[in-house]
Amino acid sequence: MAEKILHSYIGQQCKITTLLGEKVSGEIKSIEGKWIELQVGKAKEFVNTEYVERIKLTDPDA
Repeated sequence: MAEKILHSYIGQQCKITTLLGEKVSGEIKSIEGKWIELQVGKAKEFVNTEYVERIKLTDPDA
């Protein structure tokens, strides 16, 4: 996946679907190497970009 493209979406809400069928919704906080850091409520989740199938931006202004 093109990690450089993702940097322009830091700070936006999104829904990520992985190749394993898992779905994670949250705010993109950072992109480091092949990892996306998401703020999900009070928790943080990390998703490996190699397993991302789809990213849908959920911000109304995006």
